[in-house]
Amino acid sequence: MSLSMKDAQIFSNALKKARKKLHLTQATCAELLDLSVSFEKDLERCRCSPSIENFYHICRTLSISADDCIFQDGYDRTGST
Repeated sequence: MSLSMKDAQIFSNALKKARKKLHLTQATCAELLDLSVSFEKDLERCRCSPSIENFYHICRTLSISADDCIFQDGYDRTGST
């Protein structure tokens, strides 16, 4: 199952922002994530979606909040006030 276009764009933006924050090139980032450079570029361009395993790995490795990618709208879904 792939991400919706909106969700893929949110993830793409988060990936690119995290990569730039760490001062990584796309090639270096791909190497760090153990992905091909073309796949990393396609993720940033919303041409494909990561598997759930890759999503988790990318978020953990680059310190991307999965919640920010999933709940981009800022809505608190925990039920707390």
